[in-house]
Amino acid sequence: MVLKCEKHYKKIVLSLFVLMILIGAISVRSYGIPWDEWEEIKILASDVKEYAKLFGGENNSLVQELNQKGIVDIATNENRDHGAAAYYPIFPILHAGGDDARGVMLTWHFYTYCLFVIGIISIYFIVKRLLGDWKYGVLAGALIYLSPRFFAEGFYNNKDIVLFTLSLLVIWLGILMLETKQFRYAALFGIAGAFAGHTRILGFLIFGLFGLGYIIRLTIEKRWNKKNFFVGVTAFGSMVLCFYLITPAMWKNPVDFFSYYIGTSVNFYRWNGVILYQGNIFHREFNPLPWHYLPVIFAITTPILIVILIILSNIATVVRSVRERGKQYWVGNGLYYGILFLYLWIPLGYIMIGRPTIYNGWRHFYFLYGPMIILAVTMLRWFLTHKNKWIKIVSSALLGIQLLSMVIVLFINHPYQYAYYNILAGEQAEKRYEYDYWNVSVANCLIHMVEAEPEVERFRISAWDWASYDGLCKGYEVVPDKVKAKIEVIDYYSNPDKADYFITNQVYRRINEVAKESGVENEPIYDFKFHCDKVTSAVSSGVDIMTVYRKK
Repeated sequence: MVLKCEKHYKKIVLSLFVLMILIGAISVRSYGIPWDEWEEIKILASDVKEYAKLFGGENNSLVQELNQKGIVDIATNENRDHGAAAYYPIFPILHAGGDDARGVMLTWHFYTYCLFVIGIISIYFIVKRLLGDWKYGVLAGALIYLSPRFFAEGFYNNKDIVLFTLSLLVIWLGILMLETKQFRYAALFGIAGAFAGHTRILGFLIFGLFGLGYIIRLTIEKRWNKKNFFVGVTAFGSMVLCFYLITPAMWKNPVDFFSYYIGTSVNFYRWNGVILYQGNIFHREFNPLPWHYLPVIFAITTPILIVILIILSNIATVVRSVRERGKQYWVGNGLYYGILFLYLWIPLGYIMIGRPTIYNGWRHFYFLYGPMIILAVTMLRWFLTHKNKWIKIVSSALLGIQLLSMVIVLFINHPYQYAYYNILAGEQAEKRYEYDYWNVSVANCLIHMVEAEPEVERFRISAWDWASYDGLCKGYEVVPDKVKAKIEVIDYYSNPDKADYFITNQVYRRINEVAKESGVENEPIYDFKFHCDKVTSAVSSGVDIMTVYRKK
């Protein structure tokens, strides 16, 4: 059996990737819309508008159409630091969708999911090459794919999941360039680096670290020559050229663009939200987040075995670099592990020491998950191939239990895997941590509300806080037409009490409750238990994350 698997492993791997695409095609309709998705699509349209102006002039029909839709020039778009180049290929499909909001959303989500799968494919090839065994490549891909938050956000997180994928592409192509020193890999490495840096400035970090690794390796091996020098030049030149071509926001004023790009990337000052963490609320102006926010949030939202392996692998990387110091370490795989280690700890160190403004959750650092898993699987191989049979048996059993539990969590909590917390979060985690801060579950709740009371001809619905209302408006846009026809959204800003139904995001309700307890100005807290009956809710691991009530 084992020999047959080895003989046909390429077919097995291909079948797994095809299965992933099929799962995506089936699951894509299950997810709602996060509240900044339309803005992200507008950024893409602003980029495309510049190309239309370049090739067709200001009077181009596409330019005029985008102007009528309120699409501003990318140079004046406040979100011009959000690179959208990875989505250029699907703009014609999105544009053809016109006013079909649900169709546009589903196209966007499935394409995002396909980009996520490319990241899984990339880590498969990276680990297969580093460890020399395709099975560990599959294992690395499985650990990411089955991570609940990554599986769910792989459908709609167009910034962080894309940078996750592009970072892995840079790593894969960087390894190929360093090992083969071929011009084709150098050019592809540069192009991948350009797309990664375009998506977020930290994408340049992994490109730069591999560039430094190329210099170190050539110097240690004493293989500097004309050809290898120009391979490096090709990588850098293709990155610069590609970045310029795919970044129309910098065409008019490169200095102004990079000033804005760097400033917003190292400190997310545009974001002015409140974060619920360990039962308290934090805000950059009156209560900045503590240094431990990022590592704690990572630890409680990631499967436990993966957390343990990541910690052990980082320790092992340091120990190994000390024990095996010398030229041999840097001409072998040690160089790659050193690069991955630095790629992890440079941004993490900056965040924990500098404590700049960051968004809720660790999604802005999803690009680190790929390198984390690469190191973790390397550590796992040490356990699985250990001479002590009990270490091998226990390690295999724990791995099997973890993978099985991840599959079960995905099925049980579908499609709310983005609200996953492990047991480290403790009891009543919903009172201390955030769940659906992006309002993704609103659309599902609206659909379930209509299904729960089919006899109702008109659902007049509103909310009692601005965040839930914002999600209501956007969720209403993307529900199926037959559901939308039965819903009337009542304006929250005029008189929400005219509504018969109310939707509330439990995260923002809890934030308002903690704000009130802390004496901080907040929105009034509506007593749903006294005034209403519960109709339906989105539930993740037994926790209501979004709830619809009917007035008594």
